[in-house]
Amino acid sequence: MDRIAQCSNMSKKTLYHMFSSKQEMVEQLLRDRLLLSDLRDLTLEGETVEDQLVFGLQALGETMMEEKRLNLIRVVIAEVSRNPEVSRFLRDFFSSENAQFPLRLWLQKLSDTGRIEIGNVGEASDILFGSALATFILFELSHCRPRQAWQDSPAYIRKVVRMFLSGLKP
Repeated sequence: MDRIAQCSNMSKKTLYHMFSSKQEMVEQLLRDRLLLSDLRDLTLEGETVEDQLVFGLQALGETMMEEKRLNLIRVVIAEVSRNPEVSRFLRDFFSSENAQFPLRLWLQKLSDTGRIEIGNVGEASDILFGSALATFILFELSHCRPRQAWQDSPAYIRKVVRMFLSGLKP
């Protein structure tokens, strides 16, 4: 808390007035910044399911690639080894069972409306996220540049979505 107070130009007393513990502060920050709540109700634009998923994944990728969000994820990753509660929170956040993750919500809605047939929405969300965005995010987090830069991602994301949708067909 000393280090956090110093970095935020606040006293520890002020921090403890705002949050009862470091754990509460970290979880609130993570909820506010990582859960991508602004994307949950995003209207997926496009006439086809493919177009809608490409639109959504592009929006999700752009949001996750924001420098402030990447920096927060880096801090969280660094804190995981020191704080098992942060580790639990991060594991839950990226879990396929996290019903709040925007991609999972979008796939559930497409499934509920009969636009696509998905047996396990959580697993499908993991597959699509991993295939379309995880590599870009990992390279950005580690300050490496993949062969395909994020700016070239729309064509790549469309290929991934096509493969994903073809895998859903009986």
